[in-house]
Amino acid sequence: MWWLWGAAAASSIAGLLLIAEDVRNEGSALQGDFLDVLRLGVYWAWGWAVWKSARNVERPLWTPLARAGVLAGLALMFLI
Repeated sequence: MWWLWGAAAASSIAGLLLIAEDVRNEGSALQGDFLDVLRLGVYWAWGWAVWKSARNVERPLWTPLARAGVLAGLALMFLI
């Protein structure tokens, strides 16, 4: 069921990213940093659900692909 929350997680992550940048441009770096930490928390929660349930698939090929995608997304979250 983790994939059902993927769109909601992506939307909230994108929204938090845009709001954090807007807040930073207005001069409040601390609030922007807080929103970035919140964004990482949302991704971490979704990624944890993916990681835990990735083995619950019919084809074993999807387990490493799902986990590699989560790790790549986490690296991207830290780069942005």
